[in-house]
Amino acid sequence: MVSLLSVLTLVGAAGFLAAAALAARLYVERPLFRNYWFSWVVATGHLALWALADLLGRLGVVPFLADSVVPLLLLTVGLGALLHIALYDNTGSEGLLTEIRTSEALNEAVVDNYPDGAVVLFDADLTVLRAGGDDLPARDGAVADAEGTSLPALLPEPVLSRVEPPCRAALDGESASFDLSHDRATYEARALPLAGDPRTDGGSPTRHATVDDSLALLVVRNVTDRERRERRLREQRDRLSTLDRISRVLRDIDHALVGADSREAVARAVADRLAADDPYRAVTVAWREGARLVPDAWGGRERDGAARAFPAATGPAATDPGTRALETGAAQVVRDVGADGGLARDVGDETDPWRRSAHTLGARAVAVVPVRHEDRRLGVIAVYAGRRDDFESRELAVLDGFGETVGHAVVALERRERVTALADLHRLTRELFHAETTDAVGEVAVAAGPNLLGVDVALLAYDAADHRLRIVASSGEDATALADGTDRASVVWRAFASGESRTVDDLREAEGVAAPSADARSAAVVPLADHGVLAAVSETTGAFDERRRQLVDLLAATTEAALDRLASEADRRAREADLRERNERLVRLQRLNDVIRDVDQAMVGATSRAEIETAVCERLTADDRFAFAWIAGVDDRDPVEPRAAAGGGTYLENVSFDRDASPPEPALATLATGEPTVVDSLADRDRSADWVSAGLDAGFAAAVAVPLSLHDIDYGALAVYADRPETFDERTVAVFADLADTVAYGINARETKRGLLAAGGTELKLAVGDGESVLTELAAAVTGPLRVVETRPLDGDATEITFVAPDASLSALRERSERSPVETVETVSDRGDEHVFRATVTGPVLPAELVEFGAVPRDIESTETETTAVVLLLPHVDARQFVERLRERYPSVELLARRERDSRSLTRGAFLDEFESLVTDRQFEVLRTAYERGYFDRPRASSGQEVADSLGVSQPTVNYHLRESQHRLLSLLFGDADDGSAGEPPDDEAA
Repeated sequence: MVSLLSVLTLVGAAGFLAAAALAARLYVERPLFRNYWFSWVVATGHLALWALADLLGRLGVVPFLADSVVPLLLLTVGLGALLHIALYDNTGSEGLLTEIRTSEALNEAVVDNYPDGAVVLFDADLTVLRAGGDDLPARDGAVADAEGTSLPALLPEPVLSRVEPPCRAALDGESASFDLSHDRATYEARALPLAGDPRTDGGSPTRHATVDDSLALLVVRNVTDRERRERRLREQRDRLSTLDRISRVLRDIDHALVGADSREAVARAVADRLAADDPYRAVTVAWREGARLVPDAWGGRERDGAARAFPAATGPAATDPGTRALETGAAQVVRDVGADGGLARDVGDETDPWRRSAHTLGARAVAVVPVRHEDRRLGVIAVYAGRRDDFESRELAVLDGFGETVGHAVVALERRERVTALADLHRLTRELFHAETTDAVGEVAVAAGPNLLGVDVALLAYDAADHRLRIVASSGEDATALADGTDRASVVWRAFASGESRTVDDLREAEGVAAPSADARSAAVVPLADHGVLAAVSETTGAFDERRRQLVDLLAATTEAALDRLASEADRRAREADLRERNERLVRLQRLNDVIRDVDQAMVGATSRAEIETAVCERLTADDRFAFAWIAGVDDRDPVEPRAAAGGGTYLENVSFDRDASPPEPALATLATGEPTVVDSLADRDRSADWVSAGLDAGFAAAVAVPLSLHDIDYGALAVYADRPETFDERTVAVFADLADTVAYGINARETKRGLLAAGGTELKLAVGDGESVLTELAAAVTGPLRVVETRPLDGDATEITFVAPDASLSALRERSERSPVETVETVSDRGDEHVFRATVTGPVLPAELVEFGAVPRDIESTETETTAVVLLLPHVDARQFVERLRERYPSVELLARRERDSRSLTRGAFLDEFESLVTDRQFEVLRTAYERGYFDRPRASSGQEVADSLGVSQPTVNYHLRESQHRLLSLLFGDADDGSAGEPPDDEAA
């Protein structure tokens, strides 16, 4: 038999399952229906009581209760609960659900079209579940596209750091409002908790939400435009209020500034009027003097507060607002300086004394306004206020502009003071203009110092001889304290040496002050170019502010101008003296040039070396500036014998001309050195030398000697003596050197002609090895010896050589000349085996150098291995010296033979030279051209007209020169070589 307990247990279990299934269905299909929790309670209670009854029945405790009462009770409760659930009327809930769904649709539309912002629904993981709107910070696309994305992935770090904390708080059930700024836009945002609220999707309950979910809502609104409008309104209101208050104060101050006649009056008016304004507790005005801010006026409570607040250092390391205001040129504000909590350091910190003043006054904010004018920073106005929010931007801007107004007032005062100072300087300038000496300038300058500057002034001039600064004038002992001009470390010497002004604020602490007086405190030193320095000394520390330094600079500039005027006048007088000296020198040079021209003319007419030397000495002594002139020879005889002399009395007879004399006679010194010798004053020379005493006895005071040389050939020395000392300056010596070159050239020409016409002389035969003469290069292209016919110098260093070469071709010569200095080779004529060529050679050639060294070439032949030359030495040329000089140019030169010619017998070369000396260059050219062109051949290769055309002259001219040259040739062969003529030249040649 089935017991009642078993039946009831089965019914209870089935009821539990049915109640649980009904509760689950109601939760899913009717989310707003709240009675489904009763089914869970009934099912759970039924299960619990059944378990208890079954346990008691099994234990045998109260069997009746376990078998009848408890199961019956459970069945009754369970069936009642099920009946209640089944018969419950849910009509009202269904209507409410419809309304909610309609509201949710409206909310969805609102979310999707949220204007100027965004609405974001997110869960505990900050994942976006629903989003809408058109403006989310840092979101470029549609806000709705962000669904399913986490906020950290959606927002950039700066925005996320501002949004995430309020969102986390909203998830914890706390609402939060906050502001956002991103990309110049401002947002208002709220984070709202929505824990446990179900959501719908498309009008039906979502399958994601449960009563255990934590949701929150983020609402963002872009308020940039609204904030801008509100800010403009507030600023306009505050600006009008501030302007009204400040304008009243500034008008009052402007009236006071009109009557101010000094900086002190300006500072007092500003401090008193600003301190009277209600928001301000105190005002101080401090002027900038050097590296400090010195207080000048204080308004408000704590009258001694300025002394504690200023002066403050203005160096780059200073951090006080006064320093920053001067550096930046803009007003500086520091807030919370008067409250203990606002102090960045102890109020007694000496590095920020202004903080102590603010603390004493109880000020919460300090504004420091620079007093400026253009680029000048004149000082500061410090304003102490009682509220930390004082000095808003507009008020600060007005105060900043007020600082510029005060600066204009101060500059206007300075200009009036400067006008007065300029008037005083004008009077000073007039007085200095009439000062004629440096001492007079110093007296006027230092007398003006106390009146103009109110300080002592000293003028120190530079003494170039002693290399020191000396006091010219001083207005007091204070200025004299700086006047040690010998100390190179002193402030006055450093200023003079560097050329830069120096200011010392405290002489007691400064280096380089010789012995400061007990009263001297500060000084300014201004250099006066190379004249010296102007020093100003005051008994007040830091007395030389910018204005006073400007006055010191003006006084220094005026004094320097006066000293420049004195120096200019001295320079002008020196220049006038120099011009007079130059004029006298030019007159002397002109006279000397006249003498040189006379000498040149005398040389032109001279026919021998002796005549040239005598003419030179006579023309020089004809000028009254030169008392004596003589020419010393170059032979090896000792003592030296004079070749020519003029003037001088018995000077030559009284001088031994010993080559070993010390000091040597000027002519002998020049012969030994080959350089000009100048004696500015014989009186300064050692009179033990006989030439010095003889010269002084003869009335000589100065002397010069110059060498007579040309092409390394020495012809002696020209010595000239004057009766005035220092007659031979550098320019005069240069003129005499040029004269010596001219004389040497004339002597060389006469000696060369004499050698050419001499009946005899020394004849040398020389040989030059292969490679040292360009002729050997040309000879290598011919089969026989190459014979030089003529050598003619061209412009520059080129030489034209005419030579005869047997069995030679022009092409071979040109090919060979490519390896030598030969520039061109051309054919002159061809006669059988003899060919005449003309070559142009660059650089030195042997025939020209033989002439340069004093020889006349007679015959020159060259082969591939050596060049042989027969030369006749000029009469004045020594054979040994000639060979030595030639060997310096051609180391392989060898003297093959030497003989003395003492008859009229002539070699072919000598005959040619003799003939050339009898005819003109044109006659010789015409004769040679006619011969080379075959005019004398039978039959004639060229007619007279063809020869004339080649020379560019008429045929009568060619005929005349041919007759004349033939006449000279026959005279040389058969008679005396006189100057007879064969007739007059034709008109075209005469012209």
